This record gives sequence, C-alpha cells and structure tokens, in this order.
Amino acid sequence: MLFHSSASRRFAALGTVVLLAAAPAQAQYGGSGSTAPEAAHKEGKSSAPPESGKQAPLNAFESALKFKQQGDFPKAIALLEPQAKLGRGFEMAQLVLGQCYVASADKEPTPEAANEAAKKGAVWIAAAAEGGLSAAQEQMVRLYTEGGRFKVEPVEAGKWYLIWKSNPARFQAVGRNFDPKLEQKLKTTLTDAQWDQAQAAAIALANKANPQ
Repeated sequence: MLFHSSASRRFAALGTVVLLAAAPAQAQYGGSGSTAPEAAHKEGKSSAPPESGKQAPLNAFESALKFKQQGDFPKAIALLEPQAKLGRGFEMAQLVLGQCYVASADKEPTPEAANEAAKKGAVWIAAAAEGGLSAAQEQMVRLYTEGGRFKVEPVEAGKWYLIWKSNPARFQAVGRNFDPKLEQKLKTTLTDAQWDQAQAAAIALANKANPQ
C-alpha cells in the first residue's frame, strides 16, 4: 500500500516527543564530514596544523577509516572498539565499528562466526542510532529492509525511518538526505497498520530514552 497522507501526522506526532539525543552524536564533528571526531581531542591529539613540509599523523579514528577502506577490518575494529565503548559522544565510532563487523562477516571461516560478527555489528549500529546519529538510523532502516544476514522486519524499518525523519540533526554536520531508493521501498512496502505499529514503537523508544 502506498505511503498515504496521514504519514505527515505521524511525523508531527513524533515531533511532539523529545526523541533521541541527536546533538551529542553530531557534536563529534566540527561542521564537516572530514574533521576528526572528538576522540582525538580526548586522547590529547593536537589539532594544530602540521609544520611546513610535514604530514600530520593520523589519529585512531582516521587510521581505522583507512583500514576499513582497505578491507582490513580486524585492524579497524581494534582501533574503533575502545572509542565506541566510551559511549555518549562517540556514536560515529560506534557506527563505523558496526559497519566493520558486518562487512567482516563475509570473511569469517564458519557460518557461526559470520553470524556472530553480523550480530555484533548490528548491536553497535543500533547503539549509534539510539544515540541520535542520523546516519546510523538510516543504516538500521537498511538492515531491516534489505535482509541478507538480517531478518527483514518492516515495522522495525519503519520505526527507524520515522525516528530519522523526526531527528532535527539529520541535515547537520555529517547528515545528508535519506537514500531515495530505500525510502521508496519503505513507502511502497509497509501497510497502514505497519506504519501505525512503527509509530508506536518509535514513540516507545523515545520515551525510554527520555523518561519524564
């Protein structure tokens, strides 16, 4: 069933609830996606420009990104996990760590090990999403929509889409537009009843994150 006009009322209803704390998640960045996370500052790394002719050393997060791009997930995970475990304010590290675990599942020697890696990845991505990181919220929609190593759950996908939609920080710092193909798939897949369930689940999660 097509995504009907009452969806706007769902977004309005969610907007009346104080949802997940997006600001701390986005605060890891100083305004652009290329700046290093605040983990570098907490580790005592200098943000001063390098001396002329010298290249600034990579901090742990940047090094992890490089390893991730090279497909060396164990090295990336080793660098990211200590940051991710710091919790609030390190949602980007949690997201990238989760992505590394999910990607590493394809390289595991046994199905059991692959499932365990994928499960760990989903847990870390969910932690970042619950912390208010819009990119992680979109990633949760993708996991629940596209399946693969994860069970397709339309209501959960809809829940995270509604949370992303009501996230005031989704266009700030590292935020961007939602994947239009993924969005269209959601809008043509969920029934009215499933959207209602998704809205209830989103509000329940918001209330849990922000108890009165």
